Amino acid sequence: MLNPIQIIQWQLGQSKRVVPNSFNLLATRQWSNGMMFVYQVSCYLNERETKFDTFWCDFFEQKSNAWLHIGGCAIGMDLPVNSSERVQFSHGNLRGADGVSNAFIYGRTLSPDVVSVEVVFDSGAILEDWTPDEVFAIALPNAISVVELRLKNYRGEVFETIPIRD
Repeated sequence: MLNPIQIIQWQLGQSKRVVPNSFNLLATRQWSNGMMFVYQVSCYLNERETKFDTFWCDFFEQKSNAWLHIGGCAIGMDLPVNSSERVQFSHGNLRGADGVSNAFIYGRTLSPDVVSVEVVFDSGAILEDWTPDEVFAIALPNAISVVELRLKNYRGEVFETIPIRD
């Protein structure tokens, strides 16, 4: 039985665009249905001479004794980059094994001022992720979208609010 990291590395190994041995795990985060893995991978452009870095988030659900990969996405590949001076991020939603929609947001901090991020979902739920590793990833089942990203300082004060538009 493969663990999530082995599943990710196997999938990356199947792609001719991924530079071999470029996988770099940046963070793992738990969510109510399983785990999220945030990592960087270098990819080749068409001629394989030029490389560019991509920033990924893969989602796994634990079913019985197995990990089920329910989806993943990459900033720089299939998702647009959203950014401010302090963060770079992307967001979306994916369906779990049970058919439930899961809204998510993930990204990285670009400023030491950002100590945590708070995310507001369309359901009104608010979740927070601390960023000591300069990465954040949050997902919420039964939500369709993220509507707002709030950046917080070391005092826990919101100092920047970013509205999210689809």
